[in-house]
Amino acid sequence: MVSKLIPERRSALAKRARPMKKHMAIEAMDQMLEPIAGQLAVAVEIEASMEVLNEEVHARQRPAIYGAEAFRVIQQAYVSELALALAKLYETPVPRNGATKAQAFNKTDLASIPLLLRLLQQDRCKAVLCDRNRSWDRDGTEVQRLIDDASRIWCRMRRSSAIRDALTRVTDYRHFAVHLLRRGPPARLPTYREVFVLVDNAVAIMRLIQPAMTGTNRNLSVFEELWRDEARDFWSRALPATIIPEDDPKPPPRGLSPPQAV
Repeated sequence: MVSKLIPERRSALAKRARPMKKHMAIEAMDQMLEPIAGQLAVAVEIEASMEVLNEEVHARQRPAIYGAEAFRVIQQAYVSELALALAKLYETPVPRNGATKAQAFNKTDLASIPLLLRLLQQDRCKAVLCDRNRSWDRDGTEVQRLIDDASRIWCRMRRSSAIRDALTRVTDYRHFAVHLLRRGPPARLPTYREVFVLVDNAVAIMRLIQPAMTGTNRNLSVFEELWRDEARDFWSRALPATIIPEDDPKPPPRGLSPPQAV
């Protein structure tokens, strides 16, 4: 009986490990770029606004302001929105119901940086991109270099304990924020340092992936500077209006807290 079961089991395992068909891999690769680029643009916008706000606050040596609790909520909303954007950018599917990791990756309709890099690292996908970009990279060496450099950044990220912790933090926060689970305490917000390092690495990776896939560059650095200017126009005027003058008594605290059952 054992001798009959072993070949059947091998056959089942071979079937489960079957790779995605080439045309499906190429289609998945092409479909991921725009959603990822759009989500990264959102993350860059938020990061730029957060950085400028921090600069404006520190330039004024943390003055007392009107509506301090409302200001705190704004800061937390920035971090929350950026954490959710990053959780999506770095998301990978979780194998369920006995599926392998490869099966989960092949069947998902998620678009994320790790999933896109997984496809780009495959020789068949590299070959397609090299062929598409022959007008500016005749032998395909530059396309392959860009993909390899992007993959190296991701490998360095996975080897870094600090970045792994940051990824876990944004993933846990998204899990609790989206689902509002009954079990366990709510995941705490990631720190500024954690979200900023994840944005910067995502930008570095996409700066390489974009030309490798399309032969074009989105100029994310210019986009970020434009958003910093936009944020500076706002916060440099809005923040001074909230500062409490020295001759104006500080308003008493309102004791804001979530309503309690009585």
